[in-house]
Amino acid sequence: MRLTRRMVQGAMLGAGVIGTVVAAGPERCVGRWMRRAARRIGGDARYVAAAVPGFTYRITGEHPDPDVSDQVVAERVRARLGLITTHLGVPSVRVHMLERVALLEGAVPCERDARRIERAAFAVPGVRGIESHLHTDRTILRSEAAASVEIPSLALSELCEAAGNAGARDERAAVHAVLCAFTDRLPEAARGELALHLPADVRALIATPRRRGAHLEPPQTVADLVLAVLAADSVRPSIAVEDAEAVSAAVIATLRRLVPEATVAMLDALPAELAGLWSTRADATS
Repeated sequence: MRLTRRMVQGAMLGAGVIGTVVAAGPERCVGRWMRRAARRIGGDARYVAAAVPGFTYRITGEHPDPDVSDQVVAERVRARLGLITTHLGVPSVRVHMLERVALLEGAVPCERDARRIERAAFAVPGVRGIESHLHTDRTILRSEAAASVEIPSLALSELCEAAGNAGARDERAAVHAVLCAFTDRLPEAARGELALHLPADVRALIATPRRRGAHLEPPQTVADLVLAVLAADSVRPSIAVEDAEAVSAAVIATLRRLVPEATVAMLDALPAELAGLWSTRADATS
């Protein structure tokens, strides 16, 4: 452990020296280059400083107890991904754990970053599976935590309005949760047919999560759907439990109205109870 402390202290000292270089660099081309290089090296130094304790923990032969609660495993995943996202200079990833399956949400600049984050989460002791809703957004610049503001399509605006009228606190997050849970039950062909009639910003919300290891069963009934919506929404809750069914029904009704061309494909692909919800809500809103 003495070696660990020395390594950490050395890395942090290096990061401090680098910070001084950044502050003192002249306002010329060379100075700008020095600051960019120093920021990259500084990020690497902070990553090493944070990773050294875990590395020494592993090489001594010790292993975390996998038989712990979902909450403990989720904290492990968040700690591990905090190192990765800091090192990559990308926004933080939201993590929720359900039956040892880690649900990941957020935007990253490229697929390579998403794959690295997913692999790191899956390697955390106690994680049985991954359901990744990470999506690429090339408007995200590295080391910036916020994406540029987008003007939503009319379809997305209508879906958000329906969710808000049914009680959702964060309309877009609620629409994302409902669409993820609902379309996850569709075969690829039916999901593709649905996507054909939707604008890009709505299509981005119905992408099937990438999975590793164990995963949750897709919903078969309305009750299953409500539970799946709450699970997808639980990272940063936007729907109260008592409003989940109403919000789900409102979003599905609006979706059905937006894509009448996909009705036959949807009814053929959905389980009986969800097919009934689709057609009943459509009739109720027509």
